[in-house]
Formats: sequence, structure tokens, C-alpha cells
Amino acid sequence: MSGLRILYYPSIPDHSEDEIIRLGEHSDWGSITLLFQDSVGGLQVNIDEKYVDAMPVDGALLLNVGDSLEMMSGGRIKSKKHRVLISDDEKHRKLVRRSMGYFVHPDNEVVMNQPLLYKGDPDVQEVVEDPITSQQYVIKKLAAAHRSKPAASY
Repeated sequence: MSGLRILYYPSIPDHSEDEIIRLGEHSDWGSITLLFQDSVGGLQVNIDEKYVDAMPVDGALLLNVGDSLEMMSGGRIKSKKHRVLISDDEKHRKLVRRSMGYFVHPDNEVVMNQPLLYKGDPDVQEVVEDPITSQQYVIKKLAAAHRSKPAASY
């Protein structure tokens, strides 16, 4: 399910609302996302219940931890919610925003809810949950996002 997406956000017409949400609050479902963004900005990350700007850095690559990696690490590595807003700066409102994201997902059969364990790890606990595969996890996330019942597994 890994894939590359080219994201295009059109310019904002004059006399639009003050705060326009280009992409609402969400977290990425995969393990990691590699994001290349242009200089327009607008990406914000939720840190301690407060949104902060993730200002573009020329030539930089942004790495985002996704929900799958958080689940597989037993919560040791945290996924962060984020969103894309339009700048209050009139100059930026007239610009098109582009970014490119490579969304990395575990293979379909990878078990998500039984954390990665290492021999001799003092934090190892007996796993009592039924295994949930990456494919099952994404089907559940899609069903919740679209408010429907999950489709049968393949």
C-alpha cells in the first residue's frame, strides 16, 4: 500500500474566509511519510495540544512517523496529528502550494498490535491481543473514515 502522491493546493480566491483549512487534522496511517514541500508553507504539527508551523526548509525532507509505526513500537515512537492551513499572508494566499509525499506502509501480512520485541528486552510483556495485520488495520481505518462496515479480508 506504499505510494507516492503529488499534492496540489490551488491558490485562494480573493475575499475568502480568514482561516481556510486546506487539509484537516489527521495522522498518517502508515509507518513513515517522507514529505517534500515547496516554500509556500501551511503545514502545522500538533505538539502538546498546540499547533506549530512546520516551516519549509529549502532542500529538506520532512520525516513523519505514522500510526502503524506507533502501534508496532508499542507506543514508544509517537505519531503526530497535523494539518495544512492557508497563510494569513496575502502574498501566500495567491500562490499554489505543492508537496510530494511518499507514504510507506508495512506489508499486508505484518502484525501491527504485537510490538516489535527484542530478546532480553526488560519491557517485554506477554501479548494477549488477537493479532491485527496491516491490511486489517487499513480496512478498519478506511471503514471509520467512510463510516461504513469493514469489507471482508482477502
